[in-house]
Amino acid sequence: MEKKSTVVIPTYKRPELLSRCLRALEEQEFNKSDFDVIVVSDGPDKYTRQLACSWKYAGLIDVKYLLMPVKKGPAAARNAGWRASDAPLIAFTDDDTIPDPYWLHNIWQAW
Repeated sequence: MEKKSTVVIPTYKRPELLSRCLRALEEQEFNKSDFDVIVVSDGPDKYTRQLACSWKYAGLIDVKYLLMPVKKGPAAARNAGWRASDAPLIAFTDDDTIPDPYWLHNIWQAW
């Protein structure tokens, strides 16, 4: 089933912040089956991979993990993320943000 929205999160070696952001996405007032999350690590980082994979296997929200083989900056990571999505709407956030519980709902309604 096609998702309504994909959330793209570029990150690099900040698993604690990423975990906090993912927790906020898990608490969205938006149907969990209607969105997925693509975490893009801007360079190799085993802790980010482990964290993203643990969220994926927990199954509370649909999390995918992408690795940029070399560090290219957050813009390149964002581009890799949206290109990996098949959702009609892409929402970008950063690992150091805590999206409001109605963030995705409001974006979808405005779109």
